[in-house]
Amino acid sequence: MARTATIIRKIADAFGDPWDAREDRPTQHGWPLWLGWPSGVPRGKGGVGGPRVIITDSLLHYLEEHRTARGVDLPVGSGAIKRLWRIIGRDYYGEVAEWWAARAEDLASLTLDAFARKHAVTESAAEMWRLRLFGKRLREAGWWHQEPAKSLLESNVARAFVADSLGISIGAVGRLRWCLRMENTCGTQTD
Repeated sequence: MARTATIIRKIADAFGDPWDAREDRPTQHGWPLWLGWPSGVPRGKGGVGGPRVIITDSLLHYLEEHRTARGVDLPVGSGAIKRLWRIIGRDYYGEVAEWWAARAEDLASLTLDAFARKHAVTESAAEMWRLRLFGKRLREAGWWHQEPAKSLLESNVARAFVADSLGISIGAVGRLRWCLRMENTCGTQTD
């Protein structure tokens, strides 16, 4: 036996199209968020699918004010919000890319931790966008022969501290220490 939805109201969306509203969810903004289907079309499988958020005038103005999902406070998920932005003609992914590109100078010059604190993002997001915008950063050949890296590698300081100080892995510390010992023993220098 098929279920039937109770239509509680007929409303028009912000574009003037009629909708059959099935649910209204209260928001903290003084207006309800309506869910339903376009009027006069089949619903469910083979039709328009499940209920969708109806873009009312209030919702449209709210979405235009908020540029990122972080600032949106609505009783629906972020996927629904991105779909709503796409419907109203916003390019969510393009706007995110523009946001990061506008902060590229900070991203290049600040540590990930400092950037994350300054711009209220996660360090992992900053690291991902740094890689996207600038590519993989390679140090110049032989960088570990120069001070202060060489002294730090030749010291008896714990590998974890050296790795953190130089921004390399613990395994790389072991490899570079071995290379320096071999050079001191054999009198050759390698890159």
